[in-house]
Amino acid sequence: MSAPRPAPRPPPPPRAPPPPPGAPWPRPSAGPRDAHPPPPPNPRRLFLTALVVGAKFLDDRYLSNGYYGRVGGVTLEEMNAMEAALLEKLGWRATVREADLAQVMRILEEGGNLTEVGEG
Repeated sequence: MSAPRPAPRPPPPPRAPPPPPGAPWPRPSAGPRDAHPPPPPNPRRLFLTALVVGAKFLDDRYLSNGYYGRVGGVTLEEMNAMEAALLEKLGWRATVREADLAQVMRILEEGGNLTEVGEG
């Protein structure tokens, strides 16, 4: 007499459709580093990311992204994604050109608004 055959596995659940354009991104879960886009921007996340990039650029000794993420309330995966996204937007340049700094200083001294930066 042969052993009974095991029951067939059920099919995997269907994948969720991607969110429509303009919808908030889902919060990344644990998985491969590049599996999720960075979270949507907000001032707190931008400040945290700029602080991390600045610390790494200016100091030879800095803390881990995991630590910065815990302090800032984001996961390590989110911190890594935000850092990479910011550096990508900056063209992987963490320096400020002298001409850009002079332009910002001139605008601020004249009482202007920083939204004018880059307009000539």
